[in-house]
Amino acid sequence: MGIFKTPEQKQKSINNFGKRFQDASNLKKTGMIVGHPWKTKRLLADTLAKNRQFTADNEGLVREISECRKTLEKLHAGEKKFRQLVENVNDVIFQTDEQGRIVYFSPSLERMLEYLPSEIEGKLFTDFLHPDDLQNVLQSFHKTLEGKLETSEFRIRAKDGAYRHVRTSSRPMNGGTELTGIMVDLTECKRLDAELEKTLAELKKTIKVKDRFVGILAHDMKNPIHTVMGLSDLLASDIESLSAGEITDFAVEIGKKTTRLYTLLENLLK
Repeated sequence: MGIFKTPEQKQKSINNFGKRFQDASNLKKTGMIVGHPWKTKRLLADTLAKNRQFTADNEGLVREISECRKTLEKLHAGEKKFRQLVENVNDVIFQTDEQGRIVYFSPSLERMLEYLPSEIEGKLFTDFLHPDDLQNVLQSFHKTLEGKLETSEFRIRAKDGAYRHVRTSSRPMNGGTELTGIMVDLTECKRLDAELEKTLAELKKTIKVKDRFVGILAHDMKNPIHTVMGLSDLLASDIESLSAGEITDFAVEIGKKTTRLYTLLENLLK
């Protein structure tokens, strides 16, 4: 029988060995080697603890990924709103490099100058300026790159060849290697200003003529007034010594002069 007293003890020992062998095989698959039973329990406990930590770490990572996704969604939403704002604003947003070469124009350029942004990007900004405004614009451009912010008004050529009056307000970007600004169309304002100046000039001319006319009228009114005043004084002081014919003549003369005054006043009020 050897070390086993009974066949049952032998079978029990074989079964226990088989179970230990199976447990060791399973643990070896996870990278652990099993010795004694108490070591196996400890390794199992460590493994479970590590699994719990791994699960916790994964949950934290999932939360971070979720937060990153939400942040990206907000950024995309903000970018979409900004793009819609830039594309629909009436004023033109532009960007040039330090040589004045056009880098970007917002889509509203087409409404203002009839160009598509792609048609003029890469070209020099000065290629579209009115020759008489070129020097002033260049001076303003270099001042702005130096950090001396100021607005600039000039004429720029549209696609149909006509020049439009614009005002730009810009500032240097990226350490002075680029210039970004807004361009506002002043053409309609300039037209209205010109019409207003013309109207004011015509009004001044009319007032001058009116003043001259009033001066002449005042001179013409003096004689009838003096006549009426004189005849009235005579009638008031000497009416008893006047004959009926003389009184009638005075009355007729007063009527004529009064009619003359009335006519002059009508002309003044027309």
